[in-house]
Amino acid sequence: MLPQGALRAQLIATIDGYQLLGGKPFFHEFAVRCPAPVQAINDYLLDEWGLVGGYDLGQDYPELENHMLLCMTEVVSQLEIDALAVALGEAAREVEL
Repeated sequence: MLPQGALRAQLIATIDGYQLLGGKPFFHEFAVRCPAPVQAINDYLLDEWGLVGGYDLGQDYPELENHMLLCMTEVVSQLEIDALAVALGEAAREVEL
C-alpha cells in the first residue's frame, strides 16, 4: 500500500503536461515538471481558483526551470487535492508558454 503522499502525487502525475520527478520514496513533498512557467501557473491558480500553488524550484535551481515543489500533508483533504488536480489541468491548457 502506498503512503497517502505518494497516492496524491500519482494523481497530479496523471494530468496532461505534468510529470513527477524522481522515483525515490518521499513523505509529503514532491517535485513536478510543469508544462508552463511555474509563476504563470501559480498566478492562474490563485486568480482563477483561489489556490496557492507550489514553490517555483527554478528560482533557486536554474536547471529546474518549470518545476514545482508541492507539499500535501494529511491536513489537505481529498476534495482539495481533486480541486488542485482540476485546476492544474485547466492551467496547463490556459496559461501561455
